[in-house]
Amino acid sequence: EEVIRAMALLGDFREWNPENSYADTVLKLVCWLNTVEKKEFYKPFGADQNELVGSIEKFDYFLPVFGEVLQAPDEFRIDWEREYEEVKTQLPLQQQELISDIRLAVVNASSPLHYYALFTRSGQADMVLMMYPENKYELEYKYTTWVDTPLRKSFPRISFKPLAAYLNTLEKNGRWVYHAIKDTGPSLHLNTSKLDKADRFDHPYTREIGSSSLPPEQFQEIITSYYRKAYENVSPQSLWTWKEMQEVNEGVGAKLDKWK
Repeated sequence: EEVIRAMALLGDFREWNPENSYADTVLKLVCWLNTVEKKEFYKPFGADQNELVGSIEKFDYFLPVFGEVLQAPDEFRIDWEREYEEVKTQLPLQQQELISDIRLAVVNASSPLHYYALFTRSGQADMVLMMYPENKYELEYKYTTWVDTPLRKSFPRISFKPLAAYLNTLEKNGRWVYHAIKDTGPSLHLNTSKLDKADRFDHPYTREIGSSSLPPEQFQEIITSYYRKAYENVSPQSLWTWKEMQEVNEGVGAKLDKWK
C-alpha cells in the first residue's frame, strides 16, 4: 500500500522522496507505466480523442499486467531503465529553496530537467519557479492546487495576468504569456513558440524556453513580491472551490494592478 500511494504522489503530483526505503521501486514502477503508456498508446494529452474515452483502453491493458510488474519490477527493466536513470542522474543538477510564506519553490538547475527531478521535494509548495542558465525561466502552478485533497492546505491560484502585464513592460526579448487558473497546470513563460497541452505536460527539457532580458535576481524578486502582495490577508486552506478562488482574485485584482 505504501508503494502504491507513493507511486500516486509521483505519477500525479510529481513528488518523490528519494530517502524512502522503497523509493527506487516507486520510481521504477512509475517510469515503467510512463514508457509503456507512450509505447502502447500515446503520451499524456497527445491524442485527439477525449481522455475519458481513451483511458478505458488503458485500464483494460494495464490492470491485468500490473500485478506482475509490481511484484518483480526488475524483470521489466527494459521499459523503465532509461527514464529511471535520467531522473537519478538529474537529481544533483538542481538546488531548491522553499519560500514558505507564499509556498513557492525556487529551483535553480543547470539546464531544463525532467519534472520528477525538478518537483521531487516540492511537497510544501503550490508553485515552482524554474530558473535555468541564460535567463531562462518558467513559473508553474502545481497540479496539487487543482485537485481537491483534504490532507494538505494551499493558497488559492492567482491570475498571472497582472504579473505578465508588468513583466512585459520590462521585457526586451519577447512577451510573457500565461494560462488561465482553471488549467490543470497553468504556467507563465516567455513566448517562443505555441505550446499545446501535450507539450506543456511534457518535461521542460523537451520544449524551447526563451531567454529573458531580465536578470535572475530581478525576476525572482518580481515573482516573490507579486505573490506576497496577492496573499496579504489570505490563508491557505484545503478544498478550495472555483467560486472561492474567483472571489479571492476579485478581491486582490485592483491591488495587483498597482502592485509595482
